[in-house]
Amino acid sequence: DASHFLYQERDDFNVALDVEGKGVLYFVRTNHWHGSPWHYEVDGDDFIVQETTTADPTKKLEHSVFIPEDLFPNPLTWTYSITKGADLMWVPISFEKSFRLAYSRTFYGTGYYIYHHYLEGAPLSQPVETWKRLPPDPEVLELLNRAGTDIAPKPGTEEGEKVGIQEVSGSVTLNSKSSSTLIELEDAPSTIRAIKISVPREKATAFGKGKIRMTWDGSEHSSVEAPIDLFFGAGTLHNRDNKEYLVKALPVNIRLDDEKVYLNCYFPMPFHKSAKIELVGPEAERVEDIGWSVRYQPYEDPANQVGYFHATYVDHATPEQHKDLVFLDTSLVEGGGDWSGSFIGTSFIFSDRAVLNTLEGDPRFFFDDSQTPQAYGTGTEEWGGGGDYWGGLNMTLPLAGHPVGVRKPEEAKSEEDLIQSAYRFLLADLMPFGKRALIRFEHGGHNDSKEHYRSVTYWYGVNAPSLLMTDELNVGDPASEKDHDYDSPDASDPYNLTSRYEWGVDQGFSPVRQTGRTTTSHSEFTLELIPENEG
Repeated sequence: DASHFLYQERDDFNVALDVEGKGVLYFVRTNHWHGSPWHYEVDGDDFIVQETTTADPTKKLEHSVFIPEDLFPNPLTWTYSITKGADLMWVPISFEKSFRLAYSRTFYGTGYYIYHHYLEGAPLSQPVETWKRLPPDPEVLELLNRAGTDIAPKPGTEEGEKVGIQEVSGSVTLNSKSSSTLIELEDAPSTIRAIKISVPREKATAFGKGKIRMTWDGSEHSSVEAPIDLFFGAGTLHNRDNKEYLVKALPVNIRLDDEKVYLNCYFPMPFHKSAKIELVGPEAERVEDIGWSVRYQPYEDPANQVGYFHATYVDHATPEQHKDLVFLDTSLVEGGGDWSGSFIGTSFIFSDRAVLNTLEGDPRFFFDDSQTPQAYGTGTEEWGGGGDYWGGLNMTLPLAGHPVGVRKPEEAKSEEDLIQSAYRFLLADLMPFGKRALIRFEHGGHNDSKEHYRSVTYWYGVNAPSLLMTDELNVGDPASEKDHDYDSPDASDPYNLTSRYEWGVDQGFSPVRQTGRTTTSHSEFTLELIPENEG
């Protein structure tokens, strides 16, 4: 993969990303220092970003950083010594006209990038201006550095008083397979800011196999129903290495002391009429002395400015050859239909046998019925912030991690040690959709792995579309061309094109046949638009 680029302009300028128009680069991931020194060409102005290993690539450093470090500081950047295989960059790079990312030299492996591309005139929360080469906002760094701590406003503090925070707490016992309601809130509209649960350490592994369920505004469908351990970011609450943290992420964390395990979630969860949070007991054990608290504050903005929080669980018990695993298809969940919202992350088990080569499978994300994936990754552990299967090692960062799992099956001392899981959360780099989100992952490099995956997909959304098909011209179809006053004086006769979409191994799916024309000049046609169209 080290020789794969869009094009080369010179030996030290190998272009891997080329975007025209207005946008923001929000994330870059490479295998180790692959590509460094990197060219960040912003609106035609080149800027060199490096990783310190590049000075002598024959040496693997115990500690490496991005330079200039003041512009690319931790925790917005991480290098392979911490991530166990990847360099990660979350510093936002904005551009008004164009952006190119080019490699100077290569290591082995891959790179992928997440950027937002904005239509001219689109209403944005703030103007997009050319990157000014200034250090990131200190408040952003401070927030990310608080990953693993309580980041929600607290009662009795100045911040808590300012937003009107309230807290309800209690304790509960869970019987096997039985459900228990923690709270039913009707103080609305409000936003939940923190859900905190504690459980005796000796019962933690069993408790993690129970479920957490959340229902908003009296819906007949729960928007969250997922295994407790996986919802909070780990495939198991078994702590083989006696770590303080299994998960030290920003929106969720799992912390342990000598007596208890503490599970905390800080995803904002708005509701307009009511909220119900339940726990469901594990299959085989009764769990006592479960402590819980919920913090919430008034929601004062328009109802149509937020979506409900969702965590969709899927047990992929029998993966099919040549077919992606579907982590989320919004057209089929919670009653189905069209949804508008944002995809914000995943927590998933990819093996319960410590099989790591299943990670060769690529992520493929499709939005709004696109047949071409708008997001196409280079492998599963790359999505989880690692490289080379993390070397089989564990790591936990604010937005990505591989929290549990042994390097080799023979190192396992219990079945829980064999469970391998990863998480990835999206904030600025979230992926919006106006009709449908289809989140798919290959299982193995050829969609042939038999590993037992389980996935929780996090997203915000409301069950109504914000993108509507109002008209469609099918070039090459005589009736459609006539209906739309199609005129292209130099167009060829209609011809058939047969090709495949980017869906993985070609043998796994059939080609698609479509009719079209070619032209060397112009085409004119008429489309019907609705008055509300803002495109």
